[in-house]
Amino acid sequence: MTKSLEINASPTKRFFVDMLTRDIELDDAILDLLDNSVDGILRLRKGKRPTTKPYEGYWAELKFSRGEFRITDNCGGIPPDVAAEYAFRMGRLADDDRDKNLPTVGMYGIGMKRAMFKMGSSTVVESHHVDGSFRVELTPTWLKRDEDWSIPARRYTNKSAERGTTIIVKNLSASIADQFARDSDFQDAFIERLQTTYALIIEKGFKVTVNGHVVTPKPVKFLFAQPKKGQKTITPYMYEVDIGKVHASLVVGFYKANADEEEYDEEAAAKHSRETAGWTVICNDRVVLYCDKTRMTGWGDAEVPGFHAQFNAISGVLELSSPDPNQLPLTTTKRGIDGNSEVYLLLKQYMREGTKIFTSYTYKWKKAKPEARKNEGAAAAVTLQEVRSQMTDSDWKPVKKGGKRYMPDLPEPEKKSEDVVVRFTKPVKQVTSLGRRLLDSPSAKPGDVGSAAFDFAHQKA
Repeated sequence: MTKSLEINASPTKRFFVDMLTRDIELDDAILDLLDNSVDGILRLRKGKRPTTKPYEGYWAELKFSRGEFRITDNCGGIPPDVAAEYAFRMGRLADDDRDKNLPTVGMYGIGMKRAMFKMGSSTVVESHHVDGSFRVELTPTWLKRDEDWSIPARRYTNKSAERGTTIIVKNLSASIADQFARDSDFQDAFIERLQTTYALIIEKGFKVTVNGHVVTPKPVKFLFAQPKKGQKTITPYMYEVDIGKVHASLVVGFYKANADEEEYDEEAAAKHSRETAGWTVICNDRVVLYCDKTRMTGWGDAEVPGFHAQFNAISGVLELSSPDPNQLPLTTTKRGIDGNSEVYLLLKQYMREGTKIFTSYTYKWKKAKPEARKNEGAAAAVTLQEVRSQMTDSDWKPVKKGGKRYMPDLPEPEKKSEDVVVRFTKPVKQVTSLGRRLLDSPSAKPGDVGSAAFDFAHQKA
């Protein structure tokens, strides 16, 4: 005679807490909470006319110390019914389509919970929505009771409260408390991160304060001189395309004048001069990759040379938007790019094409810096939005594979009569090896390798 055996396969809360918080940094966890605030604005604005300042009038205040973390916003609040059914679940339910056709970045339904558990073991969430207010408290005792996953909450009416949400985390872990201590560098580093990561959102009207300090944006700018018929000027390379539900727009060019030969070594040694160079990727207004200079964004890939000091003036921005965030090439932390995404791999071709145009320009003008600086000095540094506003439909040309592209007509150095052509033949392996050593690119063109090798030999001589 056999007897049935009932096996307990229910999860433990500690498992969820450990797994959710293990692979995310503190600043990324806090950014998840800010993303929720911005998503609240998008829900409020659903159906309203598009504007250049969609986040104007909305704000979020962050305060933290050794004793607690607090974030308060006026971004509409959480509906009590959503709080009861969705907001505090450990993951997004299949029928949760309340953000359908909204350009949010919420995909997995874990951001708020992960941030709270990352910081401490006691949390109070209080929210005021047009449909009502509620207060939820998560305690260390609740975390220990694996048999009960329901959370006590109190619903009430407060018509005078500003519509928004406050989250207070206490009983901070020792490591988090140390980072929040006012004598640490965390505050300054986090503000600097916000200045870049939230640059576009702040430019569009959102106000963020950190312990009373108003965060000012640091947007990427580009040198731009209005193209004139028959005249070559400094302008960026641009490409736009719709891939399924994703709209993509990329721009790459110079954000400042190129350095003189003598300045290369100084710029290579000065970290701040390199920070603005490279590619920045933005998904639904959030910066997920900032000034990247690796193969992830095409540097040292295919025919593009690896990044070095000579390219410190080159900067690019890839902007992606979609009403379905699952279509965006985001990692689970929403602060990185999935390099294997089909959407991203297609766009990367044009990122490389644009980058190559400006690396080639720097090679061509390497020996004519004074003349190059005149060209670059005639161009003004303008924001991404200003670049787009100055372009006309006739400036763009259709691309066979889809989308449209603007190819810059950059100035060319005059060919001087005293220049001569030097030709020689060498084994492929040697050319590849020199390309790797001199240009950080084993796939560099033989002509570029030969020129770099001659320059190197001439300097040594």
